[in-house]
Amino acid sequence: MKVDRRSFLGLGLGAAAGMAVSPSTWKLMDDSSIWTQNWPWTPVPKDGEVTFDNTVCSLCSGNCGISIRKINGRPVKIEGRHGYPGNDGGICLHGISGLQYVYDSSRVKSPLIKKGDTWEKISWENAVKLVAQEITKIRNNSKADKIACITDKKQGTISGLFERLLKTIGSNNFFAMESMEHTWMTTLEKIHGINALPDFDLENSDFILSFGCGFIEGWGSPVNNFKINSSRKEKGTQLVQIEPRLSNTAANADMWIPIKPGTEADLAFGIANIIITDNLYNKTYISKFSKNFNNFAEMVKEKYSIEKVVAITGIKELTIRKIAGDFAKASSPIAIAGKGRGETAGSFREITAVHVLNCLLGNINKNGGIWTSTPIVYDKWQSVEMDDIALKGVEKSLNNQSVSSLFTNINLSSNPFIEALFIYNANPCFSMRNTKAIQKAMEKIPFVVSFSSYMDETTKYADIILPSHIFLERYEDITGSSGMAKSIIGLSKPLVKPVFDTKNPGDSILMLANALKGSIAVSFPWENYKECLKNIFFF
Repeated sequence: MKVDRRSFLGLGLGAAAGMAVSPSTWKLMDDSSIWTQNWPWTPVPKDGEVTFDNTVCSLCSGNCGISIRKINGRPVKIEGRHGYPGNDGGICLHGISGLQYVYDSSRVKSPLIKKGDTWEKISWENAVKLVAQEITKIRNNSKADKIACITDKKQGTISGLFERLLKTIGSNNFFAMESMEHTWMTTLEKIHGINALPDFDLENSDFILSFGCGFIEGWGSPVNNFKINSSRKEKGTQLVQIEPRLSNTAANADMWIPIKPGTEADLAFGIANIIITDNLYNKTYISKFSKNFNNFAEMVKEKYSIEKVVAITGIKELTIRKIAGDFAKASSPIAIAGKGRGETAGSFREITAVHVLNCLLGNINKNGGIWTSTPIVYDKWQSVEMDDIALKGVEKSLNNQSVSSLFTNINLSSNPFIEALFIYNANPCFSMRNTKAIQKAMEKIPFVVSFSSYMDETTKYADIILPSHIFLERYEDITGSSGMAKSIIGLSKPLVKPVFDTKNPGDSILMLANALKGSIAVSFPWENYKECLKNIFFF
């Protein structure tokens, strides 16, 4: 029988159709799945007692309360902790995947020392000894003031230990990475004359005017913002997103204003001009600043007329007037700024211009507005012992510098501006502007010690790495996000045994202080970080 192409295809299709409708095919598939699951070498999770442990996630600025599900003491799942302020049972995708950090192959698994272009393993004792020898040499050469430290934040006992170590060595060059929060604090100090943190009461606001904030993309307290956004329609809260690109926040907003990049401050001042000209501002609140207000009103009328703002921003006059009118007429409006996830300092001019809108409507320290909260001081440190080298070094230290100015000075100096740098939980070579200049500065620092858990863009410039536990392996006090209208302090605790040869960064500092001996060691009397935490933190 001759088989041509058409009959061959017909035969094949018929066979496929027959197999599809035949119960034997599906039965064989079912049997094979059962067989493979019962093979002795197939890994099957063991059954056991289910328990839950609570801790705090520190993977982002939200610092949510989380609950770890365990089977026979082995963590298997991360869930949001119900009743914890800020997330109340909610959790983001980053937090859910937190267990993956424990076994991440990119972690620094032991102390490392740089040998040319490669890294070699070294014991903790030898690594700390080498760091202590280098710091002692710098101190003996009367250059203690040229030792610096960069951390992610100034709050918390880990940062407090780094700052304390620097001071006993003889330096005040302790820096925290610049963030949106830092710029907002500077703005509040300039406008209100107070040292305060900004707390944004977005939950009770009925009109959110956002200048580029990634409101549902990690800005402030992510999980809290997810919940606010999901209930906006029911509450009648309006969200206006002013941003050059169509981000997720812009796509979910009631109105997206595609502004020319870098002109957000001009638009804010233009809106302020309309509010003032149309007498839409809160006269009772503004009366407290009568003299400054009159000068400001004259300035915005002259420099930020509606015609100029339209030309600068590319936004139509009708749109600008609608935003100004709707914002001013809302019961509890709030204007927020801090681009993206708010992890960078941002523009002081922009944040100041945006906060002026809150001031004009008097929505300061009111529900739905901005609360100015005094930073909580909960840690009580005993005084430090300082030898002559330390006292002289502190007098010569930089003081009142920023991370940006530190790197600028390093690049401008022909001689080593900084002799040694400690860096913890910060990655300026990635997160700061002009990364090439930052990298150039890192190359000019003679001695760099990193306490990172990962080989990131900045850690690769280190001479010695003293790797830290991740958040699930250690104790640490954690302050909450400024993206909420409440102050929160949580406690992270170890829920898994350390997988690699790492340490709590607090213990690393204590080891280094003891190796430096003398008055430095005397100022760190604790046997370990847990004991230190018990002495200064109320729990």
